[in-house]
Amino acid sequence: MGKISNNVKILKTSPEIPGMTKEEADRFLENKLNLQFATIDNKGDPNIHPVWFYYDKDEKKLFIMTHQ
Repeated sequence: MGKISNNVKILKTSPEIPGMTKEEADRFLENKLNLQFATIDNKGDPNIHPVWFYYDKDEKKLFIMTHQ
């Protein structure tokens, strides 16, 4: 598995959706819920996939896994 990034940034990308503090993001990621990973294709259509994840709070790393 390749290394992607050492940094995590929490962005508030939409004014109508509230952002999270780092502490709120830590608590959220510790809940063990599935995440919805979303991207936008070149036509502007959303592409949303549920993903499993493991969050290592001590190392501040988020590992995302798919079914493939």
